[in-house]
Amino acid sequence: MLELLELMCGLLGIKFEEQEVSSPEIDKLVEQRQEARKNKDWALADKIRDELTAMGIVLEDTAAGVRWTKK
Repeated sequence: MLELLELMCGLLGIKFEEQEVSSPEIDKLVEQRQEARKNKDWALADKIRDELTAMGIVLEDTAAGVRWTKK
């Protein structure tokens, strides 16, 4: 679907680029969430995810690890 969206945007002259933002504070929270998940502390993991969401951060859990992007 992403490829189709990029194609459609290209046809319309719209450039579509995903931007990742780097931030030590966000990286630290992501690491804390991963540790909470490892320890099966789901409440803490959810709380950290909610905090990141409030900051405009979208998390994507993948087989290669967590990816985050800013909305």
